[in-house]
Amino acid sequence: MYKTISLLFLCLAFTTSAAETEQLFVPGYYAGINLGSAKMDGGSGLQDFSYLNVGFNGGYQYTSNFSAELYASFSSTGKKDDYVSSLLGTEVKAEQNVAGIYAVAKTSGAFYGKARLGIAQSRFSYSAGGYEDDSNGDIGLSYGVGVGITNENISCELEYIIFPTVDDPIFDNTDYDISILSLGLSWAF
Repeated sequence: MYKTISLLFLCLAFTTSAAETEQLFVPGYYAGINLGSAKMDGGSGLQDFSYLNVGFNGGYQYTSNFSAELYASFSSTGKKDDYVSSLLGTEVKAEQNVAGIYAVAKTSGAFYGKARLGIAQSRFSYSAGGYEDDSNGDIGLSYGVGVGITNENISCELEYIIFPTVDDPIFDNTDYDISILSLGLSWAF
């Protein structure tokens, strides 16, 4: 009998605290920055790229578990392409940028898991001596998973996102799978 009453009391306390948490949620905007490691895998191993990426995200949190978000990330280091530079005899830089719009779902609580699904544009370009290709990139499905911790209006997240495969603007039969592992900080306001 004592165990049953304790169990009922525990369930009542959990239900009450969950209801109080849900009542405390206020929909609103958020914005964040992230730093990540981007990988572009060509499959053949001949031309694979790694970049340090800087990214930005912003969105609207509709419920405690659902938001809509804009995300963008830009390569900031590792741009020199040694292979193409040696072929052309001049320094050639290659960079990748991604941008997308996502539906984001996350679990409740201070520690949470999250998933994203959306449409993104991956762009890979070369530049050398005043030349920059005018590739528009490739648009397609993008998705990711992550974990985070939140305290009031500040969240810290570790996230892995896969972006649409992008074609190489110089080498016709080459395309790259793009993924980013990032650590981000965001603020709700």
